[in-house]
Amino acid sequence: MKKKLDLEPLNGYVFVVVPKLAEETKSGIIKSESMKDTEKQEGQNLFEVLAVGPDVPRVEEGDKVMMNVMQLSSIEHEGYTFGMIGKGHLIAVQKKK
Repeated sequence: MKKKLDLEPLNGYVFVVVPKLAEETKSGIIKSESMKDTEKQEGQNLFEVLAVGPDVPRVEEGDKVMMNVMQLSSIEHEGYTFGMIGKGHLIAVQKKK
């Protein structure tokens, strides 16, 4: 997502880019929700930060954060899908270069 996000998270929330998971396997089998959940748990663990609420210290737009992905909520806004996570579920931050 390259477009500037026009939403600002409140309090201790962070918005992050969430990669789209494939709906089918390479052989064409449609994935069940449990397969997608497993893939989400085992997948990427660093997510680019889109926006940061005022109560989240040491995290800025453009940083990457490690988190408990099972606590990630999916949000859709103006045709884009991104993730929302509370600061209590953030594990680490990788500062932008």
